[in-house]
Amino acid sequence: MYSSTSIKSNYVEGNNSLSFKEKCLSFLSLLLVVGSLIASSFEITFLHYIIFSACFILLFNPVYILPVYLITSLGNNFLSFSNGIATSRIFGYILILACVIYQIRNNFSFQKKHLAFVFTIFAFTFISTAFFSITDSYLTFIIFTQNLLVLVLLSQLRNVNIYNLTNLLVVSSIISILIIAFYFKDEIIAGQVERLLFSEDSSANRLGTMFSQLVIIIFAGYFILKNKTFKIMITPIIIIGIVLTFFSGTRTASLSLLITIIGFFLLNFRKKFFNFFFIALFLTIAYVSFIDLIPLNDFRVLERFEFDSFSEGGSNNRINNWIKLVPIVLSESPFIGYGFGGVNGQAFAVSNGLEYAAHNLLIDMFYQTGFLGIILFLSYFLFIAKKLILFSHNRFILLPILILVTAIINGLGETIFIEKFFWNSIALALIYLNNTPQLKKINN
Repeated sequence: MYSSTSIKSNYVEGNNSLSFKEKCLSFLSLLLVVGSLIASSFEITFLHYIIFSACFILLFNPVYILPVYLITSLGNNFLSFSNGIATSRIFGYILILACVIYQIRNNFSFQKKHLAFVFTIFAFTFISTAFFSITDSYLTFIIFTQNLLVLVLLSQLRNVNIYNLTNLLVVSSIISILIIAFYFKDEIIAGQVERLLFSEDSSANRLGTMFSQLVIIIFAGYFILKNKTFKIMITPIIIIGIVLTFFSGTRTASLSLLITIIGFFLLNFRKKFFNFFFIALFLTIAYVSFIDLIPLNDFRVLERFEFDSFSEGGSNNRINNWIKLVPIVLSESPFIGYGFGGVNGQAFAVSNGLEYAAHNLLIDMFYQTGFLGIILFLSYFLFIAKKLILFSHNRFILLPILILVTAIINGLGETIFIEKFFWNSIALALIYLNNTPQLKKINN
């Protein structure tokens, strides 16, 4: 795996220098991220038009559109264009067009098994939506279809400079954290933090999920990239990102981030296991002993991380939801559920006297698609997981593995299997599998 010695030994040496054209395209790619985040955060509409127009310069180079699409898809609940349209949707259409042009120009053959999996998922979700939906809503299916199309097209990208792509993703994540931290600076400096929100109708949970994904990308980059000065510089950014994740008040995102990071260290630095164990034990004891002494009147968001809040708040409500609704699904529609999409899961919960859906990857999947959906989706996820595990010795594969692990753990408290960022993470994993120098001959 990624022990302190193997991290150095399995680095793929090669020509990572960029041509002048690649440097210009990379710079433009980062400008798109900066511009899009500033335009959405501070509601500068004309800047959105400039950013969308600039994307067309990259139509023949879809990999450079990828960073801004991935970043904005993490915040599609609050990073929006006019009339509340998510900017990631616009970038998604542009990326699809760029990938179609790329495929026509290069005519790469499709991976048949993967294509069969994706088509089966598409057909199943269509049937579930058309014939078994209790709301007759097609919105989730339409958005999900875009996710699948992006997934298939991105899996066709070849000859991608993975080292440069990793650099772009890490720097884009750093930029995102710094811009969002600047946006919330007044609340944090004043110490009057309840939960970080872009607006009253945006989701703090989605913001927390975005922070956790950005942090884990930077964390993975710390072990992939070679520049020691760069590593020193990004360390405080990782800490800032973790703090922002906690200040979002999103418990599952915060826990998923910490579990992934701690788990990574325990698995890959076994010789120092006891050091990490005692540090974790000390922090746990300190947390239990001093949480009540923290001045929560100012940082009210920290109240969500008290032990009593877990039993009295959303966690307990979720368990009660599962206990009540799972038996109903088993008795009424165990094989096909109540229709694909979050609106169906929510409507099913409300019709049975509950306020919220399950907010759990597996349980919501069961509510919406039944046993057939669980078998289909889990089969596909295992198909991807086997490839990642098989090549997990390669340090570049660390990035998609950590992103997906963080997302799946976050799925303990959120419905992520229909989310855009989750399927984009799978697409990113396929790009890395198909283009990492030591692996692409095996996968293609």
